[in-house]
Amino acid sequence: CYTKTLQLGSKYVYQTMPRLLTLWLDLGESKDNAGTAEARSVVAKANGKIASAMRSIATYKWLTAFPQIVSRIDHSNRSVFEVLSNLITKVLEEYPHQGVWLFMSVVQSKKAERNRRGEAIINRIMQSTPKNSEATVTHIIAQCRAMTNELLKLCSHVVVDEPKAPLSMGKLFPGLAKLAPSQLIVPLQESLLATLPSESSLEASHQPFPHHLPTIYRFDDGIEVMKSLAKPRKITLRADNGKVFSFLGKPKDDLRKDARLMDFNAMINKLLKKNSDSRRRQLHIRTYSVVTLNEESGLIQWVPNTIPMRPVLLRSYELRSIPFWSSKIQHSFAKVKELPLDQAAEIFAREVLPSYPPVFHEWFIDTFPEPSAWLASRICFARTAAVMSMVGYILGLGDRHAENILLDTNTGSVIHVDFDCLFERGKRLETPERVPFRLTQNMQDGLGVTNVDGPFRIACETTMGLLRRNKDCLMSVLDAFVHDPLVEWEDEKKRMEKVRKSANQRKRAYNVLKDEVDLRELAKGALLPIQRKLQGIYAPWDSRGDDGKQMSTTNHVDALIQDAKSLKHLAKMYPGWGPFL
Repeated sequence: CYTKTLQLGSKYVYQTMPRLLTLWLDLGESKDNAGTAEARSVVAKANGKIASAMRSIATYKWLTAFPQIVSRIDHSNRSVFEVLSNLITKVLEEYPHQGVWLFMSVVQSKKAERNRRGEAIINRIMQSTPKNSEATVTHIIAQCRAMTNELLKLCSHVVVDEPKAPLSMGKLFPGLAKLAPSQLIVPLQESLLATLPSESSLEASHQPFPHHLPTIYRFDDGIEVMKSLAKPRKITLRADNGKVFSFLGKPKDDLRKDARLMDFNAMINKLLKKNSDSRRRQLHIRTYSVVTLNEESGLIQWVPNTIPMRPVLLRSYELRSIPFWSSKIQHSFAKVKELPLDQAAEIFAREVLPSYPPVFHEWFIDTFPEPSAWLASRICFARTAAVMSMVGYILGLGDRHAENILLDTNTGSVIHVDFDCLFERGKRLETPERVPFRLTQNMQDGLGVTNVDGPFRIACETTMGLLRRNKDCLMSVLDAFVHDPLVEWEDEKKRMEKVRKSANQRKRAYNVLKDEVDLRELAKGALLPIQRKLQGIYAPWDSRGDDGKQMSTTNHVDALIQDAKSLKHLAKMYPGWGPFL
């Protein structure tokens, strides 16, 4: 059924392709299908169906789910892996420019089995492809391998003190500078994501990418080291079409989380474009490119013409001689921390909020002085904030302080950055996060005279309804987390095993672990709350386990808005998050 749908058209590619892959790959990995001859026969039949589908389904449709395909490269079933490796090879050979950027992190992986299998696939392609042209797959793979090696050197370079001037690429990383000009495309999201044919166009003649995509022409010599703790490095490159692009090289950061979230958001954008209500309101998520180099380093596309929300607010408060922090506010928060919810909310409203009057509306007036542009920017802010609020809630996205919310100075739209605090991780912080998304008084001030009851609420309900209707395909995208688990889950596994080991040592004289912690079970546990939310189950912030109740979309959205606005919740938030801003 799924393969037939994919053969006949592209209308439901984003719903069917992830689901088809999940069913096939999970079937092959199931312990129930490991032993008997009948079970092996079922897996063999499924492999045959996929092998046949590879011949009849256009390769660009497989490319739409390539990150999900690549995440299963260490599949435990040998026969399934053979078909999977053929599929990866087919995609890399037909779309090498896109495929290599998405696949090279496997070749550079620190996990031995993933690295070995990735190298085997690359070597197979290198040996089987004719080398009579500079534009061959082998040439592109060789260039990308060299580029990722040099970019990893850039990311891992130790910067002890904050440099007073930009670093020189020519002096410190001459190998990287010499790789340009290159036939590698600039890894922009629009260059890596395949477009699907419209319903009226012919499938057979469809070109999923423009004839010419911008390639890397040269690197600027200056490397700016940012001031944050990890000291990410900003590099600038020029494409062969004359355009300038900047990327942030991030060390000691598992960007697979950010990359998958961008895949997730890109799928949501496709769904929003197909829905008439969301298309009419131009609902979308601002996305950017994330390229993982390995489990510890990666590149993030620099988003131009943006400014964090925090300095916008602080500038307005400085003009009023209002300090961001004072001993009076510190004293108020110290009192709030120890009080019951009702009393905490009362003190927060009486002593903290009056010190920081809402000022965000002034930024729209200053940035968009022409009336029609001002109105358009306010509506754009409300709608993009609403979409990301719903998506962030579903994913359990925390740490939404005002530095992680960027504002587009051309349109007023919202861009979220730093997705480290996913899967309800904010609830496990020393000061737990209690709100589903950021809807503080200044966020409400930016929504205009209707506050939360205008474009914001309508966009929330439209987005939530669409997410709930497409829960299966969205969960299939997130399924990649289970099969390529994050470093933080590996750290959690080590911590749990250490605790269990210690307990066992107290009970027994010998050191044996009975039930080893299953990394994939940890990952599945992290995804379970997302599944429940997509089923329309609402649970208050302090609920445990299976608590919660089924709600309509309208009631679900209203409950979340009330939670996000609640002074009881905001009063108990960590002060550095800025619940008063």
